[in-house]
Amino acid sequence: MTFLYPPLSVSLAGGATSANQVLELAELVAIEADTTTIAEDTTSIDAKTPALGAAATVASVPVNIASDQTVPVSAAALPLPTGASTSANQTTANNSLSSIDGKITACNTGAVVISSGNVTVNALAPVDYLDAVLIDAAGTPITASSGNPLQVIASTAAAVKKIEINDTTGYLIGLYTGVALSEVLHTILPLGGGNVDVNLPSGTRVSLRALENSAIVVGQITFNCLG
Repeated sequence: MTFLYPPLSVSLAGGATSANQVLELAELVAIEADTTTIAEDTTSIDAKTPALGAAATVASVPVNIASDQTVPVSAAALPLPTGASTSANQTTANNSLSSIDGKITACNTGAVVISSGNVTVNALAPVDYLDAVLIDAAGTPITASSGNPLQVIASTAAAVKKIEINDTTGYLIGLYTGVALSEVLHTILPLGGGNVDVNLPSGTRVSLRALENSAIVVGQITFNCLG
């Protein structure tokens, strides 16, 4: 018995051919070359990347933070320098301040209690005045620098440490001490008045004289002698 089969149609389009194999081989060679380049690049990168962990600047990779980037930083674990302010130190300081505050009397009454056994307070008070209380230069001219000083206090009632002066003459005036005809310049009165520290023993004779060679005939002068 004989069987008849229809003719088979066979096509080699797209099949493996020698030419196609040559192309694929070329592509594989190119891939291999690229892989080799990538391997070399990663080796180079690895050589330039420092090991993990803290290192000196020269062995570190610089990092640039973008201007619009916020980097949170915590100082909780940072080491403190010697003598740094801590909560414990603040507590000690607060205790000291509280102790000081407890030893100070409130000043809302205008006075502070001071132990006289520990502190000596020297309060100056008036001890003497001009003999005439007020010198009116129009009636009692103040002597010119070429004349003898004008006596204003014959003898101070107590030691004088400071003089409060009111002066409306508008001239510079010297304050002299000593007996008549032997007076010595002790200080120059501030123009227009003011306070002057002096050291006048009790019983000192006080005189005034103009520093210019012209008698002063205008204005008034008065003293508060404090000791």
